[in-house]
Amino acid sequence: MLSDEQKEQKKQELLEKCFELFVKQGLENTSLNELAAYCNVHKSTMYTYLASKDEIVIECAKMHMLELDNMFYKEFLNPRKTLKDMLQHGFAMIASEKSKLRFVYQVISSPLYGEQAQKELSSIYMKYIDYSEIFARIYNVDKVKFRPYFLLFISTMHDYCMWGNEILAKEKLDYIYNAIDILEE
Repeated sequence: MLSDEQKEQKKQELLEKCFELFVKQGLENTSLNELAAYCNVHKSTMYTYLASKDEIVIECAKMHMLELDNMFYKEFLNPRKTLKDMLQHGFAMIASEKSKLRFVYQVISSPLYGEQAQKELSSIYMKYIDYSEIFARIYNVDKVKFRPYFLLFISTMHDYCMWGNEILAKEKLDYIYNAIDILEE
């Protein structure tokens, strides 16, 4: 018999594999049977650890959002020379997660999962306001003036990951970076 810790570890392993398959195939193109096969377990084993495909979907999205949150937090531990450098590095970091974020967007915009996903993920998403204040403090800029630029930055990152439009992202980022240069003067 598995201990609670072993059960949780197995559940996390299953979620990581499920997330991997969702990213490869997309939300609508992945069945519970395919998830079980990809995890190399029987479908009934999936139900031992996760109640339904709905739970798998939501937990996978939550798992990735928490990973992104941890990535942002680690950035605070390694401040860059300037705020602009920090944001440029953050953009590159999130852009490298583009395919994974698309799955999260699929979940949030899904008629089936969207409402529950928004409830589950909103507290993670709302941490961006806290991050704007932390960055403002670290880089000694006015937090009230910086917040809208940071939130526009976050929106630009998400738009870029969703649409992949480099030209539009560059235009927005240039505007944000110019504004931040002025804030840092």
